[in-house]
Amino acid sequence: MDLNDAMDRMLRLAEEGNWDEWALCFAAGATIRQNFSPGERTVDDVVAGFRKMGLSVRYENIRRIVRDGLVVEYHDARLGLAGKGAVVDVALIVEFNVDGKATSVSEYLDSAALASLMA
Repeated sequence: MDLNDAMDRMLRLAEEGNWDEWALCFAAGATIRQNFSPGERTVDDVVAGFRKMGLSVRYENIRRIVRDGLVVEYHDARLGLAGKGAVVDVALIVEFNVDGKATSVSEYLDSAALASLMA
């Protein structure tokens, strides 16, 4: 599978809030690390968190480098939560298996940029 297509699909499903299909983009046992959250999380943990928050997201200004089994991406995430909004610069490192399923995601962002959503 083309990793550009795989990333585009993951982002589109997140924008749609289609968390069941989004979770299918990941291999069994995939891990997600976020610099603002301690330790590794499972895809199920992340999906449950997104559903509970009711977070909406739109991705803009996507810049991507694709290599064998690896994508490094920078984008602006326009987030919405309970009528509040924020735009956050995000860096992702996503590793994929040979089937085009994500096996590991590392997400880095300035958590202070999320303050307006939590106020």
